[in-house]
Amino acid sequence: MSKNYEDKPKIGGTVFFNRNKTAENHPSHTGIIEVEKKFLKALVDTAKKGDKVEIQIAQWERPEKANPSKVHRYTSIEEFERKQKPVEDVEIEDLPDDDGIPF
Repeated sequence: MSKNYEDKPKIGGTVFFNRNKTAENHPSHTGIIEVEKKFLKALVDTAKKGDKVEIQIAQWERPEKANPSKVHRYTSIEEFERKQKPVEDVEIEDLPDDDGIPF
């Protein structure tokens, strides 16, 4: 059964333009995201099951409240769950004939 979106542990934060960038190899944006215990526990639980832990990241550009001409990026981070495609039931009669198979 799939979890409700609201029940999924997720964290968020803000990424700003890096005003301290002095070299081309420095990041263009930086920020700090506080990782809550519930989020970290969900990742550890997935890893303990032997599953690969994947994290989904999404960003939205938003104007700063104090100066709307400046934009920051709101970042949302949550554990990624692959959606399994439903498997279609196939009737045996629907399968092709075995004619022409050498064994």
